[in-house]
Amino acid sequence: LETVSNDVITDLEEGVADLFGKRPGAPTRVGGTAMAAKLLNKVARSDGQAILEGVDNRNPAVAVEIRKRMLTFDDLIALDKRGIQTLLREVPIEDLVVALKTASEEMREKVFSNVSTRAADQIKEEQELLGPMKLSDVEKIQMQVVEVARRLEEEGKLTLDRLRYDHWLKVG
Repeated sequence: LETVSNDVITDLEEGVADLFGKRPGAPTRVGGTAMAAKLLNKVARSDGQAILEGVDNRNPAVAVEIRKRMLTFDDLIALDKRGIQTLLREVPIEDLVVALKTASEEMREKVFSNVSTRAADQIKEEQELLGPMKLSDVEKIQMQVVEVARRLEEEGKLTLDRLRYDHWLKVG
């Protein structure tokens, strides 16, 4: 530690100069609202709500996008029998008709197996009569169904925490 070669000092000086003299490169996109939603789904509900409120105060549009990605219509497939039945009782048939328009076959079967045969036939019949729709219109109705699920969770009538965890195991 007392004597050091001049070459080592020179290398050290050059290394430090390089380290502090470099300018930051172009920013790298690391996930945006999808990553934020993924992270918020893993924290305690109260913490997630507090964080989202902070985001909402700074940038309401970003908060809306994060909320959209936190729970999707397709995630509702993971509801247990009691949960899906509770949800279906609260969603008007005409909304189900539209929401199921772009749903997976698995989701359609989940709904049909949890409503009466008459209601399932009515939904299928109305879907045949519905015709083409804009994807944005279908997604809007799907988000309304998700909002019903969130409301039911707040009322203590169903639990969505497991859905969020299961969803991000598949996605993440």
